[in-house]
Amino acid sequence: GRSKLITGQLVVMSATRSPQISPKAIQMIQTTLFNREISGRKFNNLGGYGFHDNPTYSTHLSATFEKWLFDKVPETVYETAFPVQSLESHDKIFASQWIDPQTVVTGSKDNKLTVWDLSSQAPTSKIIPLPPGSTTPVSENCGIHSIAKNSTKSLLVTGAANPCDLAVFSLPDFKLVATLVGHNDWTFACDFISETQIVSGSRDSHFAIWNLNDQDLDSSQFGTARSHKQPDSVVDAHSTKIRDLKVGRNTNTLATLSADATVKLWDCQTLEMATSIKMDDEKELVCVDYDDMQRLVVVGSLEGTTVYDTRSGEVALALAAYDAQWGVRSVNLRQHILASGGGYGSLGFFDIRKGASEDGFVRLINCDNKEALTVSSGFLDKKSSFYTSYLGNSSEMYAPAIYTMQWDPTGTRLFAAGGPIMLGLKGCYAALF
Repeated sequence: GRSKLITGQLVVMSATRSPQISPKAIQMIQTTLFNREISGRKFNNLGGYGFHDNPTYSTHLSATFEKWLFDKVPETVYETAFPVQSLESHDKIFASQWIDPQTVVTGSKDNKLTVWDLSSQAPTSKIIPLPPGSTTPVSENCGIHSIAKNSTKSLLVTGAANPCDLAVFSLPDFKLVATLVGHNDWTFACDFISETQIVSGSRDSHFAIWNLNDQDLDSSQFGTARSHKQPDSVVDAHSTKIRDLKVGRNTNTLATLSADATVKLWDCQTLEMATSIKMDDEKELVCVDYDDMQRLVVVGSLEGTTVYDTRSGEVALALAAYDAQWGVRSVNLRQHILASGGGYGSLGFFDIRKGASEDGFVRLINCDNKEALTVSSGFLDKKSSFYTSYLGNSSEMYAPAIYTMQWDPTGTRLFAAGGPIMLGLKGCYAALF
């Protein structure tokens, strides 16, 4: 198996060391910053503030201070879990996306697209109806595994009622724009290539591309019965299912992760493969993130988190899973902070600027300086036949898998969600950090 930290060849920019400062002082700085820079502040019980969009937010901060603040956020995180009663009607949140600083959208195994309002003292939610597909689903519904929005925050794409299809909604009103039909098996991932171009990856081993035209984007027709839209291009990309994908919008490239133990980069214009990286890890390759500016691809697997340099195809950094034998279920690379969510409740951060060094593990001040925290249990259905038959008399502690993580638009709060990793268990977890 892996050592805790495996040496790599990650090339990083040097950074000056920030002065040591107490958690109380950091919280005071954050609060002062929020009060001053963000309009319409509201306090809530979710461990933070409900924000209104402020397009000039970044211009108010010096680049140095903004960078320093983001450096300090991971080490000062603390969990504020959603109330259990708000989660009881959901099963395993697989996907999430911030719409604005007060609104998160989630997709779950029970195929619910849920909009969460975080502006009040307790989160409130509403379910968005999904459009039916053109055919009968191939098998039982796998739920919603991916949600993406375009850069102008005018459109959102996610799974539809048929797990082979996708649904496009207008934002912020969630009116149906189009139903995308073209895969013949479950759709596991989707993203925007441009404002009106969408890519999806499926268990059928293909990725497909749709271009939304002027007729599709006629706002007077939003929300009405829309015809099913076929893809403009379909690429047979892998020898088996595509598990996840991400678009690098700066270089117009696409990264696809497959259970065939390869991650491939594609030119989004020519649809030609630019790079194919063969991975040593072959078990449970379930999540990917892609930073095309840093030329890094991050893959989560049963073994742990692996960072690949896309220029050489070599391993730049490899971290063993925090949850041994449960694997990594979500990864998020934002600037130099790599977040990993485990299959048994662990959440940790690594500073990739430190390279292959133990100093890269972010010590969590509110968790006795540990390298990772274990989240609370959230909702677990203990009345289900599976639970009573297999776990009802077990004394083993339960912790949910972290299937999705997303930083909010300010970069100061992390939404994390998931549920039980065991197939037969029903449950749900969500929190802000």
